[in-house]
Amino acid sequence: MLIEIEGPSGAGKTTLIGAMAAACKRNLVIDIAARERMAGGVAWQLGEIMRRLDAPLGHPEAIFVYAARAAARVRLAVEAGENRNLVLCDRLRLSLHVQARLAGLSHEHAAQLVRVATRAAGRIHTIMLDVNHDGHCRRLSDQGDTPLPKYTFNKLRTYFRDAYACQTEDKLYIDTSPLRSSDVHGRVLTHLTELLNSTAPPDLDGGDHRVGSGYADSASEDTTAGAATMKLRRIGL
Repeated sequence: MLIEIEGPSGAGKTTLIGAMAAACKRNLVIDIAARERMAGGVAWQLGEIMRRLDAPLGHPEAIFVYAARAAARVRLAVEAGENRNLVLCDRLRLSLHVQARLAGLSHEHAAQLVRVATRAAGRIHTIMLDVNHDGHCRRLSDQGDTPLPKYTFNKLRTYFRDAYACQTEDKLYIDTSPLRSSDVHGRVLTHLTELLNSTAPPDLDGGDHRVGSGYADSASEDTTAGAATMKLRRIGL
């Protein structure tokens, strides 16, 4: 199973991946970005080239580099999942869609670019962690990073939400703004446990299990990270 962890900066993606690494000891392949970095893969090399350019690429040129990186990341994810592993990818389709929108592409053309770049992946499960601007500022400041201006952040957040809304596969949305990290981890792990325990493939009707501020809460009664971790370990992760 390939799972993309998406959302604007400060939503808790890296923290979530770290928690899942601690919870799932055996079969989980953590963070395709880290694996490609260790292997010196194509996506990592493209990123290094972009970071070292004397003059940054403009959005129209950069979007095709982002698309090539996404395609290389998908190839690595497919290889990592050959043994039926659970594969996590920090940023993939939604982030590419957002970059395409920033480059001036329409929503429809951005979606087309994403489909072309990631079609080799087959089915992808999306987990989107959202956050409001206050939460973004607080968390980035705590990390010693500079938050985005409110207008810029809200524009990016809208693009992320638009991209998430057009996903037709199984997906999970969590507004992390009012939640503790442990609550987010527990809800994600419980959700994954339900997927992995299912005897049949997840629903193909675009089932959307939304939790968090402003959406119906579909979390089960065991939403703590500890309870969900024990469930995952019982099924061998």
